[in-house]
Amino acid sequence: MKDIFHLHDVYDRLQLRRMQVAIAIICVIIGMLLVTQLQIQGSISEKLQQESKQDLGEIIRDLDIEVRALQGEERDLRMRLLKYQNAAENQQSILNEAAHNLENLKIFAGLIGVKGEGVKVIIGDEYRFLNCYDLMDVANELKAGGAEVISINEIRITAKTSFVNDSEGQVVINGRKVTSPFTIKTIGDSETLSQVVGLLGGIQHALTSYEGVTFEVTKMENLEIPQA
Repeated sequence: MKDIFHLHDVYDRLQLRRMQVAIAIICVIIGMLLVTQLQIQGSISEKLQQESKQDLGEIIRDLDIEVRALQGEERDLRMRLLKYQNAAENQQSILNEAAHNLENLKIFAGLIGVKGEGVKVIIGDEYRFLNCYDLMDVANELKAGGAEVISINEIRITAKTSFVNDSEGQVVINGRKVTSPFTIKTIGDSETLSQVVGLLGGIQHALTSYEGVTFEVTKMENLEIPQA
C-alpha cells in the first residue's frame, strides 16, 4: 500500500512539474508575444508618426505656396488698382483743366456772363471831351491791373471789341453809341484795381485834367457783367 501511495505521490509530482513547465512555457510565449506586439506597435506608431509629419509638412508647404500665390495676386491687384486710380485721377485732372481752360476761353470771348468782386468806374463828361481812345485807355489800364472782365455801359469788352468815333464825335463800341456818364464795370481784385486807376499820373489823373470830366471809383463785392 505504501508503494502504491508512493507511486501516486510521484505521479502527482510529475504532473505538477509538467503543469509548472507548461505554465512557464506559456508565460514565456505570452511574454514573447507581448514584446513582439509592443515592438510591432512601436514600429507602426513610429511609421505613422513619420508619415503624419511628412503629410503635415506637405500640407504646410502647399498652404505656404497658396499663401504666397494669394499674396502675389493681392500685390498685382493693388498695383492694378493704384494704376487705375492714378489713371482716373490724371484723366479727371485733365478733364478739369480742359473744363477750366474752356471756361476761361468762354469768358475771354464774352460768351458767358460773369459775376464777382471788382470795381465800378463812372466817368462823367459834361462837355464831351472824351473820345473812343480815352475809353480804350481806361479799359487797357484796368486790364493791365488784372481785370478779368470789363464792360462799358453794359457792352462786354473782348479782344474783338471795336472802338470808333462817329461823324458827330460820339463814341461807338461794337456799333453801339455810348454817352456820358460812362459806367465801366470790372471784375477782379477790387483793392488792386482801385489802386491801379488811382495811381498818380495814371488814367484817372489824365482824364480829370479835362474840364467837366469826373472820375468815381467804387469797390464792389458782387458785380454782374453780361455776355457779349
